[in-house]
Amino acid sequence: MTRDHYAVLGVARDASQDDIRAARRARLREAHPDANPDDPTAAERFALIYEAAEVLGDPERRRAYDASLRAGPGRPRTCYDVLEVAPDASAAEITEAYRNIVRAAGRPIPERAVTAYRRIGDPRRRAGYDRELGIPTRGQAGDIVVQVSRDAARAGAASVAVPDRELCPHCDGFGRIPLPCDVCEGRGYWRWAGSGTRCGACGGRGTDERACYRCVLSGWVGTTRTVAVRIPDGFHAGTRVTVRDDLLGLVAFRLVPADEHPMADEVR
Repeated sequence: MTRDHYAVLGVARDASQDDIRAARRARLREAHPDANPDDPTAAERFALIYEAAEVLGDPERRRAYDASLRAGPGRPRTCYDVLEVAPDASAAEITEAYRNIVRAAGRPIPERAVTAYRRIGDPRRRAGYDRELGIPTRGQAGDIVVQVSRDAARAGAASVAVPDRELCPHCDGFGRIPLPCDVCEGRGYWRWAGSGTRCGACGGRGTDERACYRCVLSGWVGTTRTVAVRIPDGFHAGTRVTVRDDLLGLVAFRLVPADEHPMADEVR
């Protein structure tokens, strides 16, 4: 994923150098590993913020970076850009933005919109995605506790099935199924003696949104995702490791011996 340095620092594209320096100090102080001893992702976030500040704080490097943003199809765009919402948007705002895109575009839904919503429409995925960007998240951040068997500990690496959600395959995450309007039979208007009047039932769209029977309006269905976890030598109860996954983003796991946390998912 291409980084958006402006999003990492939390500044506008036209921010002044004073704004960038102020954001640099505040964000580096906030993400410093010493200030976040219990956050295994702090070091990575600190590095991302430092890199963004180095690029945007140098006028020449910033001009080259801005030119790459204007280059067209290859310009870095975050999922928030694609859905046209702010990085601090609520979950409801993100969902409504996606549904408005679907209503406007119809089906097939633009792939970029589907991809963006898959990444930030789910609270856990959004938290991992924001960790990769190095920005504060309104997603569901937190460690995933897994118990480690002796075999897995000896092997040093294992796979764990993580509870996850996926876009409903029946409605592509829309939560509703657009069907021809029953009142106007899909025409968008009523017909009397050759004249047309916009259908009041569907507002002239010709379609009527029915609840998706598969996901019952939520747009999501439950699933599991297998994630590879590296187990450090001599791990103990509470050991934390950070794993990068293509959909979940940066995920933090807390490892415990198999006999110390019977309710956790077991890593085999």
